Amino acid sequence: MSEPDAITAQVAKCPACQGFGFFKNQRGGLSTCPTCHGAGVAAWWADRWWTWQHPITELSILERHLEHTVKGLLSALLFVFGLAGLWFGGRALLDAISLGQVWQVLLTPSWPMATLWFGLLSAMYLVYRLERELTMYPTIPSAVSPARPETPNWLEKSGADIASVCNEA
Repeated sequence: MSEPDAITAQVAKCPACQGFGFFKNQRGGLSTCPTCHGAGVAAWWADRWWTWQHPITELSILERHLEHTVKGLLSALLFVFGLAGLWFGGRALLDAISLGQVWQVLLTPSWPMATLWFGLLSAMYLVYRLERELTMYPTIPSAVSPARPETPNWLEKSGADIASVCNEA
């Protein structure tokens, strides 16, 4: 595939709203187009139609920023819980190893062991969250298919969301 082939994207506009994604309603406000559900424009790439399906309003941007902040705070809290469990439970476990009473300390209910187990669970959940965050976003395929349907089926929401593969930068 040559570079000019990758640049020529095949684009289709919604026939009802002419690519705007909205109609002016009777009150003078905007209503979402019932045909394309607000997408307006679709581009054919790698055997599928891609559309932008996320709203770009001040409220939606604030919501995404707040979600990002809460996720960061939760990750920091899990990290602190993991360190606290390692510190308090690890000290009790090291003392038990030196005394030769590992099984007694591990199986006897106590606050240091509770913090150790809670810290281990917090650390494992943090690792799961970080791993999932790194792998859950799809990537844009590089292959461009020359054959495509004439127009996208606007009534079905089977098209891929291009916003899901974009980063925040």
